[in-house]
Amino acid sequence: METKSYTISFFGLDPQYYTNAIIGDVWNTEAIRVNQETGISITGEVHDRYFVNPEIEELNGSTIFLIESKKAPDQEVTDQDYWNAYREVAEKI
Repeated sequence: METKSYTISFFGLDPQYYTNAIIGDVWNTEAIRVNQETGISITGEVHDRYFVNPEIEELNGSTIFLIESKKAPDQEVTDQDYWNAYREVAEKI
């Protein structure tokens, strides 16, 4: 059995307003809704990263927020059903 990992990146969010906690709260709210509708649990780990682009000659202070999710091998759900549920949560964010 293998664990599958999914990561989504959010660019352009103002880090003065958006924090890991705020993004995590929004993710959790949508994940709870999807879980209630489908029975599929979509976990998420929120990370913030500093964006560096060598095509730009100076650092611009851009922050990227990442949410990493893992489909545990013991989850009794098809990969396609998990992906559909994951996409639904991610699109609401």
